[in-house]
Amino acid sequence: MLKLELRPTIASVDIPGLDEAHIHDALLRLESAGLVAANDPQETVAHVYWSRLRVTAAGSMVLGLWPDLDQVDAVEAMQVSLAALAEAEPDPERQAALRRAAGLLGSLATSVALKVATGAAADAAGEIV
Repeated sequence: MLKLELRPTIASVDIPGLDEAHIHDALLRLESAGLVAANDPQETVAHVYWSRLRVTAAGSMVLGLWPDLDQVDAVEAMQVSLAALAEAEPDPERQAALRRAAGLLGSLATSVALKVATGAAADAAGEIV
């Protein structure tokens, strides 16, 4: 749980140059843009409490911490290309190497897709709770 003091305003220890009221306002803007999620902030006379505050999938994408789905498509395209090259390759050793490379890329694409789906499901579940 994050506790921010709104009245009187006090300087943030963690972010120099901002007071805790500014941090609260920034969190509200980030939440309205869908970049962070939390349970509804609970405000008292002097404080606001944020619970279950987390970065959403969209926020992770903005931060560069979430896989770009275009990159997943590119990995899948490379995997399909390598598989096609393997089928056309007459040399059995090279054919086997191309098939292994295609298999590795296929596994990578599957792994990334599962992480994307898991993260999106976690975000959705967090918003429901």
